[in-house]
Amino acid sequence: MRTSYSLKTRFIATFVVLVVISCLVLSLAIGRQASEQAESRIGVQLTDQARYLSRTLDRSMWFWSQEIQLLRAVLSQDNDHSPARITAMLNSLKQTMPTFSWIGLTDTEGTVLAATDNLLVGNNISQRPVFQEGIKGLFIGDVHDAVLLSKHLPNPDGEPMKFVDVSMRVRNASGQITGVLAAHLSWTWAKNIRQFILQDAAVSSDTELFVVARDGTILLGNEHFIGNSLSLPMLEDKQSTVPYWDIQVWPDGRAYLTAVAHGTGFREYSGLGWSVVARQPLGTAYAPVHAIIVRIVLSCLVLSFVFAGAAWKVAEKIIEPLKSLTNAAYSMSRGEPASMPHNTSIREIDVLSQALDTLVDNLTKSEDDKNRFESTATRDQLTGMLNRHGLEARLPSILSRLRENHGHADILYMDLDGFKPVNDGHGHRIGDLVLIEVARRMAASLRASDMLVRIGGDEFVAVLENSVTGSLDMAQLGQRIISTVGEPIHVEGQTLCVGLSMGHSRWQPDEQRFEDALEQADKALYTAKKCGKDRMEFSHACNNEAHRP
Repeated sequence: MRTSYSLKTRFIATFVVLVVISCLVLSLAIGRQASEQAESRIGVQLTDQARYLSRTLDRSMWFWSQEIQLLRAVLSQDNDHSPARITAMLNSLKQTMPTFSWIGLTDTEGTVLAATDNLLVGNNISQRPVFQEGIKGLFIGDVHDAVLLSKHLPNPDGEPMKFVDVSMRVRNASGQITGVLAAHLSWTWAKNIRQFILQDAAVSSDTELFVVARDGTILLGNEHFIGNSLSLPMLEDKQSTVPYWDIQVWPDGRAYLTAVAHGTGFREYSGLGWSVVARQPLGTAYAPVHAIIVRIVLSCLVLSFVFAGAAWKVAEKIIEPLKSLTNAAYSMSRGEPASMPHNTSIREIDVLSQALDTLVDNLTKSEDDKNRFESTATRDQLTGMLNRHGLEARLPSILSRLRENHGHADILYMDLDGFKPVNDGHGHRIGDLVLIEVARRMAASLRASDMLVRIGGDEFVAVLENSVTGSLDMAQLGQRIISTVGEPIHVEGQTLCVGLSMGHSRWQPDEQRFEDALEQADKALYTAKKCGKDRMEFSHACNNEAHRP
């Protein structure tokens, strides 16, 4: 015999099931979209952190090698070659730049003639790589433990001392090799840079940064990782010079959002094959998403109980209004515009209608949160302008318009001159305010249709779409931007000045890729820097006068 149920029971059971299923489906859909957005946002942040540390390490190593080459030039031209004179010069450099733990000058046999604080004077270091490689030419050695100097240099934290070597041969005025100028750089400077990045307020406390040698040995990271070997598929992909992120399973068996930036050197410094790895546990990345899903599920459960109680009391009176509500709900599920009907004659039905409106509002708010996640991934958080990912997202539409209008785009690759002294001398907060003002001035100098992007640090790119019949005078525009940026900047009672160098290239979509045009503009920027800075250079030539404002 078929079991029959009361109208109230059928109504309550059906309504509760519909609400729960709808909420579960919406929770899964919103959770999936929010998870993807969270992965992308945090992956981009990790990539930026890895890229910044990698570039800083390469540029710092280049800078230290330049200092040693400059010291060698001074020693070669100085007529006073007495040990006392040379020792004074070495001590002066070390006091100015404490990163140099030890600097010494040897003869051609490897005997130390002069050194900072007279350490190792008279000792023979001919069996050390710093001498054996330096006598051949410029040598930049990888990180290694201190050997001869470990007992002579102060070590307040008690940790094993590690050095990076820079050495080169020295010639006299006649061109004869007279010895080797060698220096040990304390690895502490790299630790300080890593710590500075991790202390940023925007960096999660679960974020970790590692510096990995060419052979996979961890050179820098948490203490219990240093010296261990790290094997990841992303590290083995040495062909990729562009930093990127992915989900990787680490040796501990846990999955992490992982970003890798392979060091490529800087200018004539080819690098030591270091890679920077940034990671964050997936659980940390998904925590906000899980919280959203839990709130949605709890809200659905509460609403289910409320509606069930109301239905039990007034089932006989709400059959017809319920049909109206069901029809409205189905219309919304199909994406059709609809609103919940209100029946003021029955209070419980009116409460139910209002509750459904609240649910729709909550789901709409969740969609707005998803859109904010997307905006965070494509916008530079400091200046508010597009970042590199925002540029990549808009390239397809730019390409479509250019081809439709048979036009071209002018690319300006811009880099600030003199920003590092401002940033170092006045602090990063003042530096950030200067970057915000510079970005505002750049944007004011461009058209509303032009796209301005902050690539990173103090580097900017502008993409200007032009049709065949309407093109800009790029030299005049470039001079205007340089002059505008170069005007004094007033920040918190201080007057600061920075300059601007830029490179130009023209992108013809039917003839070349955007990446190739951007690379040409970058090379033109380098030419502008090389030819005197505070100027604009086109990708086809270097004219020392034509483009200086």
